[in-house]
Amino acid sequence: MNLTNLADIRALLARHDFRFSKSLGQNFLTASWVPEDMVAGAGVTRENGVLEIGPGAGSMTKCLCDAAHHVLSIELDERLIPLLTAFLAERDNFTLVQGDVMMLNLADVTKDLRKPLSVVANIPYYITTPLLNMLLSFGGRMVFVHYLSQEYLGVNGLFGDVLGMLNLAELGIGSAMIFSMYRPAAQNDEKQLARLMNLYRTLYRIVALAV
Repeated sequence: MNLTNLADIRALLARHDFRFSKSLGQNFLTASWVPEDMVAGAGVTRENGVLEIGPGAGSMTKCLCDAAHHVLSIELDERLIPLLTAFLAERDNFTLVQGDVMMLNLADVTKDLRKPLSVVANIPYYITTPLLNMLLSFGGRMVFVHYLSQEYLGVNGLFGDVLGMLNLAELGIGSAMIFSMYRPAAQNDEKQLARLMNLYRTLYRIVALAV
């Protein structure tokens, strides 16, 4: 079966009584060169594992399985699970996980994949930014674990918690300071600016002592 052929796609979807979901931004690839070029562009080889996000009907997944050591695909739409399972049943280097990639613990999900790990996705544009931010954070944590050990990752988390606490303790003083200084700055009122700076210096010292 060729899942970049419209007739084959329609037959497969009809067999599984599947309808596209606009809310999930679903679109399936219908040009065979697209998944092939995406896999080639990702630099996937037999030496690395692949995390695929949003396999859809599996057209790119098949190409990934041909190129990679092992492919782990995460699919949000549970209706696609039987379809993907049937289409890729003969692939022994394929694992399918049903769930929301934004909610999963990627470190646990990908722990058995061979490193270096490639991430390949055909996703709707509206989740691109949060997904990239999450993947960059995940990648940074993987670097810490791989090169600097788990202890350093704990230190990194501790510093992150300290910075978060400082940000909370600041209670918007910085924003208030900037806002209150607009008028005296516009009026060139140096005495008022000096009084405000002294006030905020005192407030920040109190915050520092409290923290």
